[in-house]
Amino acid sequence: GYARIIYEQASRITGIMRQMLGFARRGEALKKNTDINDTVGKAVEMVKHYAKKRDVAIVLHSEIENPVIEIDPDQIQQVLVNIIMNGIQAMNKRGKLEIGLSEGVFKPPESIGLLEGKHVKIDVADEGDGIAVQNIEHIFDPFFTTKEVGEGTGLGLSVAYGIVQDHHGWIEVESEVGKGSRFSIFLPGAK
Repeated sequence: GYARIIYEQASRITGIMRQMLGFARRGEALKKNTDINDTVGKAVEMVKHYAKKRDVAIVLHSEIENPVIEIDPDQIQQVLVNIIMNGIQAMNKRGKLEIGLSEGVFKPPESIGLLEGKHVKIDVADEGDGIAVQNIEHIFDPFFTTKEVGEGTGLGLSVAYGIVQDHHGWIEVESEVGKGSRFSIFLPGAK
């Protein structure tokens, strides 16, 4: 009855509060030389069980020659888990989620004010429902969510974007309704 509903709402609010606090003080990034292949591998390990339950195969491939970059491995792992989970949740039927790592010279979006340079690019592509055009520009806003009540807080992607920005990187998204979405995370590459 009511008690259960109240309990569920209370624990949901607690979860949102906890995430808000994390959002407000994410803490200084503790950057150190880290093998990005390793960090991505750990993130995949963490969501493997969930993916299996949802009948989603995760395919991971890397073409990175210089995988050691300066990041906070815990924070970047958090970003990856977040984006991978979103991808899995976007798929209502069995399918595959592809994660590809590559490196190259990329030009950041104008708004960021960073210089063109060597970056590591992590693509996370799902075969989900895709994101409606009117929602694309809002997906990194705090509290924006298209998920059912109780499924997500809408804070995930804005926190993820903030962390990547703290690392002098950015995230791009391409999506096609009914086909799926691809999130691309750009991080400064090996010097």
